[in-house]
Amino acid sequence: MNILSQLEGLKFPDEMVTRFFFKNGFHNKTGRVLELGCGNANNLSLFAAYGWECIGLDMATHLITQGKRNFELQGYPPARLEVKDMNDPLPDFGTIDVLLMPGSIYYIHFLRAREVIQQFGPSIRAGGYVFCRFRTPEDYRFGKGTNLGCNSFRLNLKETSEYNCINAFYDVQSMLNLLEPCSIDLNKISVMKLFFDNLGLEGKMIDNKEMVLWGQTNI
Repeated sequence: MNILSQLEGLKFPDEMVTRFFFKNGFHNKTGRVLELGCGNANNLSLFAAYGWECIGLDMATHLITQGKRNFELQGYPPARLEVKDMNDPLPDFGTIDVLLMPGSIYYIHFLRAREVIQQFGPSIRAGGYVFCRFRTPEDYRFGKGTNLGCNSFRLNLKETSEYNCINAFYDVQSMLNLLEPCSIDLNKISVMKLFFDNLGLEGKMIDNKEMVLWGQTNI
């Protein structure tokens, strides 16, 4: 039986994380990467395959368990994977080279997101990198729920399995403002639009409007 068939949960890294990884030459260097909302560490596994030290946080205990098992099956050094809710106080991991947020920052209120970035942004070494994927106000979910202020809503829709979840929405400038503590060099950022349909519950088609922003910190 091959290893792939034994892995639990998501088996491959996100497509945009993969692009970020190779376009910035991370396969030719090593360092420390922290992913907020790491799921079962499918993104971190790409970094681990090239010798990076991996740290990940996620609120779902079963996903962290899957991630640890998958790392072991693939023969990677153990990652520091911890069960943590981003709304709660978070550990200090020291200096990091890459901060990954491919699917987490929009699940907390803007004000809490600002606190999280204020904590981890200054931990990125000079010349390090930030990756962020976020939903825009044009996304299907925007405005569908209780308005919590700062373009943040507690969703009341059920067709995306996000009922009662917080969603925060950003445009490029508001995301750059949020990421200010990371000291990103504005001459070294890449911004990509991700517009796609996604099949929700009971066949409901969800119109997703997202963006990816990655950049290098000032040297």
